[in-house]
Amino acid sequence: MKSCFLLLIITLATATATPCLFNSMCTCKTDEALRMHIACVAVPLYTIPEVATGTRISHMDVMSSEIETVDNDILQGTHIESLRLMSNRIGIISERAFASSGSVLRALDLSYNQLDKVPLKSFSNIKNLDWLNLHGNNIEVIETHWNHLQDTLQHLFIGENDLITFPEHFSKLRTLSTLNLDNNLITSIPSNIRAPPTLETLSISNNFLQEFPLSLLETGTALNRLYIRDNYIENMTKIMPNRFVKLDVLDFGMNRLESWSGRMFGGRSEVRNLHLDMNRLEFLDANAFDGLRSVRMYLSYNKLKNLNHKTFEGLERILEYLDLEHNNLGIIPTAIRTLKNLKFLYLSSNDLNRLDSADFTGVSSSLRSLSLSGNLLTEIPSYALLNCTKLSHLNLGYNSIREIKENDFGKWATHLDTLLLMNNKLKELIGRPFKNTNALRELSLSFNNIHYVDADVFLDLATSLESLEISFGVYYDNFPVKILRHLKSLLWLVLDNNDISSVPFNALYSLDSLQYLNLESNRISVLAPGTFSSPNQTDLREVRLNQNYLMSLEPNTFYNLQQIQTITISRNKIIEVMSHSFKELPRLLNIDLSFNQIEYIQPSAFDSLPNFKRLDLQGNQLKELRIISFVNCTNSKTPLSLNVSNNCIEKIPIDDSVTPIHIKILDLSHNSLQDLPFKLLYFISSSLRNLYLDHNRITKIYNSDFVNLTNLEVLSITENGMTSIASKAFCNLTALQILYLSGNKIQQLSSEQFATLPKLRILSLARNQLSSLSWDVLSGTPLEYIDLSNNELLAVPAGVLLKTGATLRHLLLAGNRIDHVDGTTFFDVPKLANLSLANNKLTIIPDNTFVGLTNLISLDLSSNSLRANFKELFHYVQNVRHLNLEDTGLIETPPLPLPSLISLRLSKNKLEKISRSSMEMLSRLKTLFLNDNKLSSSPSHAWSLLPSLKTLDLSSNPIKTITKASFSGLSRLQHLRVQQLDYLDRFDVGSLSKLSTLRSLATDWRPNLGQIVCAAVKSIRRLSVHVKGSKLIGPIVDTCGPKLESVSITGSKLKFVDRQIFSGLERGVGERLTISIRHTAIEDLPADLLLPLVGIPKLALDLTGNKLTSLNPLTIYSNYTTWENSGTNILKGGLYLDDNPLQCDCGLLWLGQWLRRWLREAVQVHTLGMAETQLAQWTARRATCADPRNGGARVPVADIYPEDLRCKASALSGSGTGNTAAKTSHLIVCLARSLAVFYLATVWCNVY
Repeated sequence: MKSCFLLLIITLATATATPCLFNSMCTCKTDEALRMHIACVAVPLYTIPEVATGTRISHMDVMSSEIETVDNDILQGTHIESLRLMSNRIGIISERAFASSGSVLRALDLSYNQLDKVPLKSFSNIKNLDWLNLHGNNIEVIETHWNHLQDTLQHLFIGENDLITFPEHFSKLRTLSTLNLDNNLITSIPSNIRAPPTLETLSISNNFLQEFPLSLLETGTALNRLYIRDNYIENMTKIMPNRFVKLDVLDFGMNRLESWSGRMFGGRSEVRNLHLDMNRLEFLDANAFDGLRSVRMYLSYNKLKNLNHKTFEGLERILEYLDLEHNNLGIIPTAIRTLKNLKFLYLSSNDLNRLDSADFTGVSSSLRSLSLSGNLLTEIPSYALLNCTKLSHLNLGYNSIREIKENDFGKWATHLDTLLLMNNKLKELIGRPFKNTNALRELSLSFNNIHYVDADVFLDLATSLESLEISFGVYYDNFPVKILRHLKSLLWLVLDNNDISSVPFNALYSLDSLQYLNLESNRISVLAPGTFSSPNQTDLREVRLNQNYLMSLEPNTFYNLQQIQTITISRNKIIEVMSHSFKELPRLLNIDLSFNQIEYIQPSAFDSLPNFKRLDLQGNQLKELRIISFVNCTNSKTPLSLNVSNNCIEKIPIDDSVTPIHIKILDLSHNSLQDLPFKLLYFISSSLRNLYLDHNRITKIYNSDFVNLTNLEVLSITENGMTSIASKAFCNLTALQILYLSGNKIQQLSSEQFATLPKLRILSLARNQLSSLSWDVLSGTPLEYIDLSNNELLAVPAGVLLKTGATLRHLLLAGNRIDHVDGTTFFDVPKLANLSLANNKLTIIPDNTFVGLTNLISLDLSSNSLRANFKELFHYVQNVRHLNLEDTGLIETPPLPLPSLISLRLSKNKLEKISRSSMEMLSRLKTLFLNDNKLSSSPSHAWSLLPSLKTLDLSSNPIKTITKASFSGLSRLQHLRVQQLDYLDRFDVGSLSKLSTLRSLATDWRPNLGQIVCAAVKSIRRLSVHVKGSKLIGPIVDTCGPKLESVSITGSKLKFVDRQIFSGLERGVGERLTISIRHTAIEDLPADLLLPLVGIPKLALDLTGNKLTSLNPLTIYSNYTTWENSGTNILKGGLYLDDNPLQCDCGLLWLGQWLRRWLREAVQVHTLGMAETQLAQWTARRATCADPRNGGARVPVADIYPEDLRCKASALSGSGTGNTAAKTSHLIVCLARSLAVFYLATVWCNVY
């Protein structure tokens, strides 16, 4: 959600705004009231940018930057009404940070930072704050001093923090309307806690509540929406409020209710929207909801087998929406017939195999939307729907319907707007089955096996149908022109993943209104000129042709399409793009031609594209980039982003007759350039902002290479083997802010090499061969970040620091040969916040080395053999929050007088014990790494000094016993690692029982592990198990049912896992679960491994880094019926097989088709934007296999087809023995048939 929000902000900001004067990487715009809107999104800033004094700012967004502190009087002299500083690294906010806008600031967003307390003193200057977001920090305790906000604050978000108790002080916030406390550690709400009198919305989901917060309900007289989702409440039988309760929403989903009694709240309540989904309800009694007056009710993902016929008594004329999906209903409950006003009914994924004519009696006159998908229906339930004449939405997908007869959709279907029939067993569409559905706008027939369609089957939908989807569903060699010719109103047409090999030039002539066309993953080899240029094609906006067999783009392939915005033709076999392939497309924004075999792009291939914004040509075989290919393209206000990375480009010729082209971002990385493309850069200099030349063969940079690039902001020339840079090479880059030169062979830099870069803020010279730097190399630069790690420096470049000290905040010197630092070394960098001296030759560090570094936040001294008086050494850096002393030769823990420290790494030392005195001043410590030491026991005597500890790693120590006392005092511990304890001989069952907030556990496999986990059942969400042996037998978790979200199994010696290892998980898992078996020696997985987990809404299987040469479909699907019923939705979260020695043979064909279908079915890739589509395709293509046709080269499994491997049916019966072999062979063959590899299965599916 957060990433989607950021993407939205970026899109909105860049759509109408212009570069800001104070920093051109930010965008600004002015509203009608002359107030500024500022967005610095994903800009690597280390301080909040300075804005001109007197500026009135309506909204300022500084998101996803590197800011760690907010200093006093930021934006001095400006007036900000809304300030969003989300997704940074802010841990410190000065007291007067917001003082200058104290009277006008109304909204402040500090979410997803590193605050460990509410900066109330910083808020004391804000007089009118009404919206405050502190979500996603590390706040443990809410202080009491909220008086200055009690009469203004209306909306407070403080979820995803570390609160254990409900903040009683919030009851004094007299204007509070919204309070969000989701994802904390709250275990209970005392009865004396009162809700603020104005509170309307309270969300306290995903905590550890075991009882209903009745006191808040009683005292919250204005409370209208209450969300208690994903807690541990088991019983609601004795909840009796002292007043009448009226709620719009009560979300009680994902708790542990096994029963629900009638007259909740003693009958003194009204709940319009009631959520009881994902509980454990098996039956509902009569009058279960009497008095609630609910309009909408959610009961999905329970275990309901039937309902009492009086279950909904009292709601007969009130209930409008009922969700009973994913239960165990074998018939339509008669209780539903009583609901006279029911409009929306969802019964997907039950066990319904037939419907009776009386099933919808009583609701037929009101029902608008009905979902019956994922059941066992074999025909359209016409008789049951006979009187449902107002029905507009009908979902019959994922059933076993074999045919649609002409009388199936009778007069009851005249108002039908949406009909979903995907994943049935339809083989033909005959006659005019839709003659009574002349209002139908949306129809899905995807994932069927349709071989024949009558030419007039859609005749009756000619003027109504707007959306038609037939993915993986109709197998025609030619584009179905005759079948579609009647659909004059069609806007959206999806025909991906079929067998279409040709598209006639008149294919779209009859589709006058078409806006979106998807023909991805077919077998189209040629596009006739004019295919998309029909005189009637005036509205086409997007064309998708990815994953076909196109070998060239002919002239006028895309010509004169006035509304077209996006064309994607990636992953074809295109070798050449002809002249005028894309011509006169005035609104075209995006073209994707990536991962083809393009060797040549003819002149004028892109002609008259004035609004062209993005062209992706990465992953082709271009040896030249010819600007002459672009004629009258782009404009100065919205310049082009051009990606030609991963080609073979050696040169970029420029013809004198070339028309101007405006390029903002140019990615030339991973090519074969030996020299900088001087002429090209000169030609596009006025518009170029970002230039990427990484992974080329550029060894030298000359003085003239960057002439005129006065607007360039980001320059990256990493991993080129560069040896020299001319002294004036960068002198014209007056706007350059970021320069990456890492991974080269630079041995020396000239005096004042970067001195002419007045805006340079970030410089990386890591992984070069520098032994020293001239004192004036950075003279005059406002540098904030410099990375000099992994060079050959013998000393800290003190002269350089002198010239950058006023601005420098990050200094990375790891991996050099520095052997000396003293009190003068860092004297000139008082603002330094992050210092890394890791992996150098340091031994003795004088006590006064860090004098003056009062702003230091992070210090890394790891991998040095240190001798120091740490107590005196750290006396001068009291604000340090992160300290790394890993591998420094420590024998005992030193005293650390660091009261602000929150993260401490002491790994890979020789510690045998932890002294209490070393921990006495670390009361705020949250993360402690003690792994790889010589501890023989858990240092429990020190835990009471670390009340805030959240993460603890004790792995790889010679610890012998773990008992309940081992972790006594760690009341806030959330993440514990105790893996590879080779000497451990005792791990008591109750050892973790006191860790009530433990969310993740990483441990070794042992026979009593299930009992150990069960003792911490109320909290553990992520379990990681390391197996030392070759076998894993039996359940890893008993049937106690923790709410696990992730189970990970590792072990380099592990070769066998039992099919029962996940059998204890089915009881308590919630909405999503990721199963990982990674980095083992496993060559094969057992059948039915995932059988206990079928039905989890978003299940994912990660098999990265094993020894799998193939994958048996029986591991995922117990039989062919399971596949038919669920498709790839059984693993909606994905199947990941990276880094396995998979072999491209016929037994793997099913997996290639599975991955392609997963993209379409589970990810819904056809609805994603261009960038999101590329990311999803990359995810599906990470699984590769050795291709025998190409000397064992690795190719994506998703790219293999039966004709590529010349498979024969007999090849599918070679794995396994006996019944398992026959079952496996049958499933593979039938999967192949259902996935369109028909000729393999013609005989074999009948054999079995």
